Amino acid sequence: MGGDCLNYGCVPSKALIAFSNQRKPKKFNDAMGFVKDAINEIEPHDSEERFRSLGVNVIREYGQFVNETTVAAGAYEIQPRRIVIATGVHTPVPDISGLLDVQYHTNQTIFDLTKKPEHLLVLGGGPVGVELAIGEANHPEGASKFRSSRTCQVNDVGVFIGPFVHFHGKGSPRHVNMAVNGV
Repeated sequence: MGGDCLNYGCVPSKALIAFSNQRKPKKFNDAMGFVKDAINEIEPHDSEERFRSLGVNVIREYGQFVNETTVAAGAYEIQPRRIVIATGVHTPVPDISGLLDVQYHTNQTIFDLTKKPEHLLVLGGGPVGVELAIGEANHPEGASKFRSSRTCQVNDVGVFIGPFVHFHGKGSPRHVNMAVNGV
């Protein structure tokens, strides 16, 4: 309900790809505006209010299974026919020497940038990281990028390193299957 997919995952990364595929001049702020517009367009269809209007009982409480068929959440004890567990995401930051000393971005912050950085370093080959790399590869303003070729491991989470972030054009250097030992 307006969580990870809408704000940090598939919607913004696919919007960035869609923007980069347009046949018109591309600027960083236009790209970020396009991403925000895509989120705002989809948001009403992904809201608690919409699901409540469809008869869904949305409960915002910590929950736990009492047994195989019962979930306790706050003051509720529920034995539904179906259960959706929407836990959200917490992006783990890899243990890389020097990383905590620089500004970096995760999938939860990269789409909020308001100023074009100079370089892009994508660590991880999960879906959002791969889609970010595709969108950026098609963007004409740029310099350099690292990306992983270990693609679409569902449990991978991309970490985007701020001082290295930049929207760039095709033909930029690509380094794959590399270990990052320090920043």
